[in-house]
Amino acid sequence: MKSMSGGKRWAWTTRVLIAIGLAGTLVLASGSGAPLWAQAPGSTPAPVAGLPPTAGSDPVPTPTSGLDTGTASLPPAALLQPTIPLDDRTVDIGFYMVSGGKLDLPSTSIVLDFYMWLNWLGPKEPSFEFMNCKQFTIINKTMKCPYPGSNVSHCVYRIQGTFEQVLDLTDYPFSNFVIKIVFEDTEYKLDERTYLHNNSKTGFDPAFHITGWDIARFDLTSTVHTYDCNFGSPLLSEKVMKDPYSQVTLSMHITRDKFLIFVKVVVPALLFVLVALLGGPLPSDQISQKISLSVASLFSSVAYHLSLSQTVPPLGYLTFIDKMMLGHYSLIFVHLVLLIAAFLAHKTGSAEREAQVRLVHKFLVPSLLGLLYLGLFLSLHA
Repeated sequence: MKSMSGGKRWAWTTRVLIAIGLAGTLVLASGSGAPLWAQAPGSTPAPVAGLPPTAGSDPVPTPTSGLDTGTASLPPAALLQPTIPLDDRTVDIGFYMVSGGKLDLPSTSIVLDFYMWLNWLGPKEPSFEFMNCKQFTIINKTMKCPYPGSNVSHCVYRIQGTFEQVLDLTDYPFSNFVIKIVFEDTEYKLDERTYLHNNSKTGFDPAFHITGWDIARFDLTSTVHTYDCNFGSPLLSEKVMKDPYSQVTLSMHITRDKFLIFVKVVVPALLFVLVALLGGPLPSDQISQKISLSVASLFSSVAYHLSLSQTVPPLGYLTFIDKMMLGHYSLIFVHLVLLIAAFLAHKTGSAEREAQVRLVHKFLVPSLLGLLYLGLFLSLHA
C-alpha cells in the first residue's frame, strides 16, 4: 500500500493536537477562578458547640508575600497586650507566625517558627502540648505575673518545631493543603480549663511564607478533643472514660498556580505520548521505526513516573499523576497493538484490512487521549 499523503498526515496530527488543546483549555478554565480547585478565601469558621464564645470575631489578617524570611521582627506590641479572660478557668490564646520552611511531602511535615501567648488569671502557668509535633523548642519565654496594671498573668513563647500534617494527595500535584498547628492543654479537662482563640489579635509577619505555595487564608478555631480511654487506671470505669480537653487549631490554607503545575508536570508526560503517536502516519513497512518511537516513549514515561513518585510518601491509593501515567501506558499499548495489526495486514497483502486498521487508529487513539484528560480533570475535587 502506498504511504499516507501529506494532507492525511496533517489531518491525523491535527486531531491529536485538538485533543490536547481541549485538555489545556480545561486547565485554563479551572485555574481562572472556577471552583474546580480553588477554595474561596476569607470565609470564617463556624463556632464550635460546647465552647464559650471567642474573645474576638474579626477575621485573621492575611500576610503579604514576596519577601525572603530572615530574622523576623518581634510581633507588634498591640498584639501582645493581654485580653482579660472571662473567668479563672478561661485562657486567652493567640499566635504570631514568623517564618515557615518548605513543606516536605515525603514526610508530610513542615518546620514552623512562631510566637504564642497565653493570658490567664492566677499565678500557675498552663501546661500544654502540640498534638501534631513530636518535639518542639521554646527558644524564648517572657512571663509577667501579673501583667503591669492588671491582675492577668501573661506569657509570650517563641516556638520552633517540625509539625506533622495529614495531607490528602488524591489530586497531587493539583492538591490544596491545610497546614495545622494543634494546641492542647495537658493538665486540666474542659470543665476546668477552656482556651479561647483570639482572632482579632492573631497576626502574621509580612515575611511569612511557605516555599512554593500561596497562602489563601488562615483559620483559628476552638474544638474539644475527647479521649475514649482510661489509660489503664483501675479507678476509672467505662462511664467516665471520655475525658474532654480544650483544643485550639491554627489552620493555614495553601494553594499554588494550577496552570503552572500543568505546564511543569503534565506537559512533559504528555510529550512522551505525542512522540509515540508520531509513528502513526509512517508507512506500515517502517514498523521498526514505529515500534522504536513507542518503546522509547514508554520507557521515558515509566522513568518520569518513578521520579514523580519519589516526591510523595508511600500511599495506599492512586494520585492524579498515577492515574494519568497509567492512562498513558494503556494508550501507548493500544497504539502499539494497532501498529502491529496494520503491519500484519500489510504483510499479507490485505490492503482493505490495513486501511480499516489505519482508520480505527486515526480516530481511536486521539479520542482516547482526549477522554483520558477530560476524565482526569473532571475527577479533581473542588
